[in-house]
Amino acid sequence: MILARTMQLFLCCLAALSLGSPPLFAACTDAPQPRVNWTDCDKSGANLESADLTEATLSGINLSGAKLTNAVLESADLNFSTLTAADFSHARMDKARLLAVKAKGAVFDRANLAQAKFGRAQLQQASFSHARLKKADFYQTKLKRADFSDARLSDASFEQAKLDGTIFNRAVLARASFKNARMVAASLVSADLSRASLDQANCREADFSGARLTRASFRDADLEDAIFKQAILKDTIWNNYRRCRSSSVGVCK
Repeated sequence: MILARTMQLFLCCLAALSLGSPPLFAACTDAPQPRVNWTDCDKSGANLESADLTEATLSGINLSGAKLTNAVLESADLNFSTLTAADFSHARMDKARLLAVKAKGAVFDRANLAQAKFGRAQLQQASFSHARLKKADFYQTKLKRADFSDARLSDASFEQAKLDGTIFNRAVLARASFKNARMVAASLVSADLSRASLDQANCREADFSGARLTRASFRDADLEDAIFKQAILKDTIWNNYRRCRSSSVGVCK
């Protein structure tokens, strides 16, 4: 009798679980919606303009050449995904996770990427023009010839990133960190680098013309052939640890 009741209870529980529990993985054919699970799905070339993918699980997804203009991807998981030449213009991607993504030539112009994480990503020739990237993390990211013109990058981190030829013209980089970054021939014309840290960075041939470098730090940085024409160097810490005079413009005095 006890054994029969135990078996009956077990079967009832099993039936309830099969009817009421959601599937562990959603199908790749599921419609775009908040929290959708498209792990490892192939969405290359897909038109997802204005799609709401808030908190979606998109790790390992292939979105090469996909159109996601005006899409909502707040807190979405895009880790290890392929985003080559995808268009995220005007997308809302606050706190999105994009670790180790392959996104060469991707477009993020005017996107909101505050606190987004791009650690170890491949973003060569990607465009972030006018994007909002406050506190974004680009640790060890490859960004050769990427374009951050007019982007807002206050408190962002580019530590150990590869930034050769990257464009930061007129970007706001207040308190940003470029520690140990390689930024040979990077262009930072008229950028705001107030209180930014460029300690031990390779800034050879980098162009800081007209940049605001008030209280920025270049401790142990390589500044060979770097250009500082009309740059504001008020209280800047030079690569020899000397503090520039508050009247320094173009040359650390």
